[in-house]
Amino acid sequence: MSTLWIDVTSFIRWTRPPVGIIRVEQELIKWAISNLETVRFFEYDDLSREFRSIDQPEVLSSIAHQSAGRATPATGSPVVINNAHWLIRPRSSEIKRIIRDLARAYYRFFLIFINAAYHPRIHRLKTIFSSSQKTLLVHPFKENDRIFCAGMTWEYASINDAINLIKKSVKLSYYGFCHDLAPIKFPHLCVVDGDHFSAYLSALSRSADHLFCISQSTENDYKCFLQAMKIASPTTSIVTEGSEIYQGEICLSQPLKSLIDSQYILFVSTMERRKNHECIYKSILYLLENGYENLPKFVFVGMRGWGLNDLFSDFHLNPQIKDRILILSEISDGELSALYRHTLFTVYPSFYEGWGLPIAESLNYGKMAIVSSTSSMPEVGGDLVDYVHPYDIIGWANRIGFYLDNRDELAHRENRIRERYQMNSWHNFCEQVFQHLKELPQCK
Repeated sequence: MSTLWIDVTSFIRWTRPPVGIIRVEQELIKWAISNLETVRFFEYDDLSREFRSIDQPEVLSSIAHQSAGRATPATGSPVVINNAHWLIRPRSSEIKRIIRDLARAYYRFFLIFINAAYHPRIHRLKTIFSSSQKTLLVHPFKENDRIFCAGMTWEYASINDAINLIKKSVKLSYYGFCHDLAPIKFPHLCVVDGDHFSAYLSALSRSADHLFCISQSTENDYKCFLQAMKIASPTTSIVTEGSEIYQGEICLSQPLKSLIDSQYILFVSTMERRKNHECIYKSILYLLENGYENLPKFVFVGMRGWGLNDLFSDFHLNPQIKDRILILSEISDGELSALYRHTLFTVYPSFYEGWGLPIAESLNYGKMAIVSSTSSMPEVGGDLVDYVHPYDIIGWANRIGFYLDNRDELAHRENRIRERYQMNSWHNFCEQVFQHLKELPQCK
C-alpha cells in the first residue's frame, strides 16, 4: 500500500499562532491524523537536501503550541509605544527556538559529513546521488508513495528539483498548492523576491502532478503565469478554505475583557505592506479632519511583518491617533474568536489576495466587512460585504463613517449575513482536498 507523505517543513518551524498558509497546513494535518491510516510526515532541509521523517507526536506538539498563543494580553506584557500598543512575547520562547535551530544545524552538518565520507543508508533511508549537483539526497520514500506539500515551499525551493530527481528512480506522485502569485504580481509589496518566486513556481509546475488553487482568481493568475513562461500546466483544482476558528472555552484577560466591552473595528492580518494598513490609518485621519471625534478604537491583530517602518514611525509621532489604534500580536485562537464576535465590523483593504481568509472569518461570525474590490476577495464576500478599491482612501473613510452613523443599517446587514452566509468548514475543506488526492491518477 502506498503512503501519503505530508510536508511539515514550514509548519513545525513556525513558532507563533497560525495565520494564512500555516492555518491551512494545520487544518490539513489535523484532519489527516484523525482520518487517514497511511499518512506520514517529513521535513526537508534545503542545505543538506535531506528528507527527514517527522514523528506524529512532534507534529501534534507544534499544533498545540501554535493554537494556544504565546503572547496574549493574559501572559504578555502590554507596553505603550507612544500612540500604539504592542504586546511583547516572552523572550524565553525565542531562546528555545534558537537552541532548537542550532541543534538542527549541527545535526544536518553531521549528516552531510557522514554522507560524504561513507555514503551509508542512514536510518535505513534510501539515497540518490546527483553527480550534476554533487548532492546526496536522503529520503524515506518508496515506490508509489505520494508527496503532498501545502506550505511555504518557496522558502526551501530546491525541494522541487530534489523531488524531480528522486522521481527519476522511484515512482512517486507529487501534489502541491498554489496559494497566490503576490511576489510575481506585486514584487514591491512582498518580502519574497519576485524572480526567486517565479523560478520556484516554474520548478513546482514542472515537478508536480497536480496543484490545488485556493480561488478561481488564483487559478487564473497561475495559468496566465504558465502561458507567459511557456510551461505546460499540471492539472489543477479549486478548493475553498474553511473559516471557523475556535469552538472551545474562552478565557480572557482583563484587558481583553475591557476591550470587547467597548466599541472597536477589527482588522486581522499580518502587518505588512501588501495588507495596506496605511489605508486604514489615513482613513482615520480623514475622518478626524471631518468631525468624527468619537471614533471607536481600530484593533489591528497580527504579527509585525515587512515594510512598515515608516507607518510605525507615524504611529509613534502623530498625536492625532493617540489611543485610537490598538495592535495585538500573537493572540490565541480563543481570543481571536472573541474579538470577531464583539467587533462593530471588520475592514480588509489588502491590495491582493489568493483568497482572503479574514473576510470569510468575519462573515462566519455574522459581522459586516468592508473589503478590497480586487483579486479573489469578491469571491469570498459575494454580495454580503461592501467593496472599496484599495487606493481609494476617501472611499474607505466614507464607508467606515457610514456604518458608524447608521447602526440600523449595520444591524440589517448583519442579519442578512446570518441568514444567507454559507460557511465552509475546515472539515469540508480538508475532506475535499484529500478526496481529490485519493481520486487523482498517480504519477506522470
